[in-house]
Amino acid sequence: MQEKEVTYINGTKIKMLHFPGWEDLPNLVHGMSTREGGVSRGIYATMNFKEDGEDPQENIRENYRRIAAYLGCDVNRMVRPSLVHGNHVHIVEEKDYGNGATRKSELQDIDALITNIPGVTLCATFADCVPLFFYDKRKQAIGLAHSGWRGTAKKIGLETVKAMQNAFQSDPNDILAGIGPCICKSCYQVGEDTAKEFQNAFKETEFFKIERILQKNIDGTYQLDLRKANKQVLLEAGIPKENITIASICTCCNPNLLFSHRATQGKRGAMGAFLGLKEKPKLQMVMELIEKATSLMAEKDCEDKEVKQELLSLQTKLREITGNKKLQIQDYKRYWSYTDLETIAKTAMFLPPQKSNLTEEAIKEIIFNICKVKYDEATMDYMLKVLEVETGLDNITDYVYYPEEVGLDPDASFEEIVEKILLDRK
Repeated sequence: MQEKEVTYINGTKIKMLHFPGWEDLPNLVHGMSTREGGVSRGIYATMNFKEDGEDPQENIRENYRRIAAYLGCDVNRMVRPSLVHGNHVHIVEEKDYGNGATRKSELQDIDALITNIPGVTLCATFADCVPLFFYDKRKQAIGLAHSGWRGTAKKIGLETVKAMQNAFQSDPNDILAGIGPCICKSCYQVGEDTAKEFQNAFKETEFFKIERILQKNIDGTYQLDLRKANKQVLLEAGIPKENITIASICTCCNPNLLFSHRATQGKRGAMGAFLGLKEKPKLQMVMELIEKATSLMAEKDCEDKEVKQELLSLQTKLREITGNKKLQIQDYKRYWSYTDLETIAKTAMFLPPQKSNLTEEAIKEIIFNICKVKYDEATMDYMLKVLEVETGLDNITDYVYYPEEVGLDPDASFEEIVEKILLDRK
């Protein structure tokens, strides 16, 4: 992985590791923390995410906030499970937001997370175990797994891919996989019991021999290659070898940069792995929701109970995104026939104007802008709403566009229109 250093707002240097080429993926944020850039002290110095130790919670929470700022993501939508070295996979939902990042994690007995929700960042902690990153570039779904020796023997990488297939219809051929920093084969000596676990889990074939991942020493111990073992699991899951990136840096060989359980005999903190889908621009999200709603209203019976419920759900999402708590989804059905989707979406993103008792000069300026300046349709619509609120005239468009409807000459001048509006305002 490649190192990248960014200066935090207080001058602290935050250093993270990234897979080559992954930073160029437009919809993805990812990275692996190092020991640098946090506020933790002692054996946890300084970017620690290990919670079951003596590092104060406020330090760990601040470290999450710093990583969120570095990655440009929302710390309140980070999700981290409590790891147990198993192979259970969890599909992240809205109720999971903040678990492990802003509060104690309630996600128990879970070692892998998957999601297709933009704006959510998956997290997991490591100190020799293997971080597995998954990105389905076609379905826009991600997964993050914690694969220690037990998780590797239980093939959590395979289980994560299966879960993505079931939840998001992912095709393994579309998945990019990254094997992050972990303990290397030279540093990872295991006993007979662990070796047997792998001999039972990894059956030999014409194309795979156990010696590829497990080497026996003269004293009866073994050297275990977790990188190659996890690569074999990913290949078994159907991910093409050209889609797999492997970090060469060893946690145990680099204890000053990375946390390592073996190098410190367990006296250590933990690094964090982070993987998220970037949130779509607000305008794009609003356009997609309005398009879905208007299509639904055009094609379905709006009195149907299920259709009503779906429209209400879309309206709630639009209100959340735009901040417009009075937004009515039915209003956009009338726009559909005469204007474009982007204009409709921009109109939805303007908050309802509040009466502010504008002066006559300010009202004159708004009328001038409406009559004389070429703005886009959404802005013009908003200006008319402002004028309606300020004057109390609910037929303000008649004054501007159809002056004959309010007793003026059809070719009334700008000055005459202004005078009439100021005269009739309530």
